[in-house]
Amino acid sequence: MEWVSEDWMRGRVGKTEGIFPVNFVKVVRELPRASAATNVTPAASTSGSAPTKSASGPPVSHTTHLSDDLMPRAEALYDYTAGSSNEISFNAGDALYLLEKINADWFMGENIKTKQIGEFPVNFVQVEVPLP
Repeated sequence: MEWVSEDWMRGRVGKTEGIFPVNFVKVVRELPRASAATNVTPAASTSGSAPTKSASGPPVSHTTHLSDDLMPRAEALYDYTAGSSNEISFNAGDALYLLEKINADWFMGENIKTKQIGEFPVNFVQVEVPLP
């Protein structure tokens, strides 16, 4: 596992590797950071003020997704109904966080409205902020 940014980590479960939001997991062993700049805590105000450095430990998030404008995301172009338990359904116009590109045809992501996480076809969405 490794830190990608103050809000995201990269990890692996079995043969599946990808990025995930830090607030989806409990950090039980602190990992080294790429630089001191990534070890920040959001300021008390979310009005765009600069983050402040944390004394130690993982960053503290005051919102579900602190840097929403930087989060990889897409907009659904069409309605999609999940065909299996590992997929998610959505309606045209729904916003989706992109968590991983599984292959050329499938993303892993989160429906922002329903909070469901799962796979969905690439050709049903328009990517607005690409995955790193």
